[in-house]
Amino acid sequence: MLLLALAAGCPKPTSGTEPQVEAPAIQGSVRRLPIPGLVDVACDASGCAILDANGLRDRDGQPVALPPGPRWTGLSEGPGGLEVHGVTESGACVWTIGVASCAPVAAPAPDPVGEPPPPVDQARRFEAQWNAARAAAGRLPFASSVPAAGGGVLTLLRGVDGRGQIFRSGGGAGVIPVPVTPSPATWPAPFALHPSGQELYLLPWPTGSVRALDRTTLGTRWTVSLDGAGQGLFVDADGRFLLALVGAPDLDQFSDWPVRQPPPDAPCCADEALRGESRPPAEAVVVVDLVEHRVALRVEGRYRRWEREGEVAWLATDRELARLTVAPPEVDPR
Repeated sequence: MLLLALAAGCPKPTSGTEPQVEAPAIQGSVRRLPIPGLVDVACDASGCAILDANGLRDRDGQPVALPPGPRWTGLSEGPGGLEVHGVTESGACVWTIGVASCAPVAAPAPDPVGEPPPPVDQARRFEAQWNAARAAAGRLPFASSVPAAGGGVLTLLRGVDGRGQIFRSGGGAGVIPVPVTPSPATWPAPFALHPSGQELYLLPWPTGSVRALDRTTLGTRWTVSLDGAGQGLFVDADGRFLLALVGAPDLDQFSDWPVRQPPPDAPCCADEALRGESRPPAEAVVVVDLVEHRVALRVEGRYRRWEREGEVAWLATDRELARLTVAPPEVDPR
């Protein structure tokens, strides 16, 4: 099984020569499997099914013959077991192992894209989505504006010459200076909030670090360098990890990237939606440990999927699958 191969430090190659296993990055907690052309994975306690440029392998590492025709785009778990998503000339389809063909399905309507609403409406939308995600034990979003502790709304004013400001309107107006990186364009969702509601995270692209703020005082608690221009993906459901994309700053674009406007109660940050977003250039995915205040994992390539199963987390890009053992935190300040 792939899980056992990775845990033992002896991953199975997809083809060609035996890949060299990278030395554990963090006290033996990380194992890596290079998979060029990785499309998607579906992981659980028994291991990972892998869809890549060579086809599909189940969780035991055995090849599975796919029906001819569709371009295969992803994996999911369905009522009948593992499902493979594809696209044909007629539209989207889903194939379940053991079924003769890929069954047509209606493609979900894309979230509307347009000008962002006023900051107060953005903060209300974020609060509704954040509350819905917490209730469902789901991922927590990044947003343009968030509610301030004690009332009011927090927004980021980028300013000039690397001097930005967090502006609080209502509930005691004020500004807090924060360092930012000058750019004519930005990824317009710099804020995320821990599920405890006590810690606020600031990651304004193309800034190269995550800044954790006390939500009440807005004072800086800690920072973590990402070694590249960062943009937030989400905070994991239990608040242990923050995921972000990193890459080189693209300073030639002069308008902000488009903003998706999902319904306020829509689930946050599905992998399939994140893959399709128009975003600043990125060349790797980083996982920030919000308890130990460090980068726990960096994986090169384009983001494909993040999954947690007990003490094991899986991060997949189009170049690599990494397995992270999630140790209990030594100290939790919250």
